[in-house]
Amino acid sequence: VGVSLSLDEDYDRLVSDAEYLKAWNQRLKGDLCEASGGLPPSRVQVVGVQRSTGVIIDINILPGPGPSPQIVAANIASQVADPSSLLRTSETTRSVQRADVHNGPVTPPSNAAVLANATQRPDADTRPESYEDTSGGNWEKE
Repeated sequence: VGVSLSLDEDYDRLVSDAEYLKAWNQRLKGDLCEASGGLPPSRVQVVGVQRSTGVIIDINILPGPGPSPQIVAANIASQVADPSSLLRTSETTRSVQRADVHNGPVTPPSNAAVLANATQRPDADTRPESYEDTSGGNWEKE
């Protein structure tokens, strides 16, 4: 399941320095995991940053132990309207304006800064015991 978050952030500031973008990406994953009630970082895949009025961050919620990706995505989206929510009070997501939930994984457009391949296999060290992607592939633990 994909989620596109619209944030009031400066695109050029985010993507002009690769180290800054990498660190921001890690903080974003942490903030999303906290806002989702403790989701493991291995289940959050940040795939791209698009220039918009602000930025659009494309993420995929991967299956695994705990709540389904659909429930996690709905939880994230429901927090946008609540200024006191964990999503709206976190460092990287406090400027969120909108969250669009997609039925399948999000793939950023060609003009986006790509952070991860939307269909890439999770690292063997971080993937759950059994991982099934939304396209029907099945990767068993090696």
